[in-house]
Amino acid sequence: MRKSLWRFRTLRQSGNAIDQMDFLNSTKKPSMTIKIYKGYEIEATAEQNEKAEWSVSVCIYFHKNGHSRGKFFKPSEKHISQGEAIKHGLILGQRIIDGVVEGCSIDDL
Repeated sequence: MRKSLWRFRTLRQSGNAIDQMDFLNSTKKPSMTIKIYKGYEIEATAEQNEKAEWSVSVCIYFHKNGHSRGKFFKPSEKHISQGEAIKHGLILGQRIIDGVVEGCSIDDL
């Protein structure tokens, strides 16, 4: 939990207007996977809703000189499994870093 709170503060400080309080206060345990891609850290977090559908949140972080900046993305697609949601989140993160997702950019990191 301490790592998530730190990341929440880091994202807030970097100027991204996000609200992860539902994530931080959730009684359900989300599943998180981290992957390093082209010098960025992609964090994909899957969570199941009451309809047994899975959604994913993606945070992309850039670490430099002891400082971290991150950007939060929340696609609207639902998935049938936790693994599928995580896989989609990691692929989405890679595509955002590559600059091929319209309307999603990490240029300000």
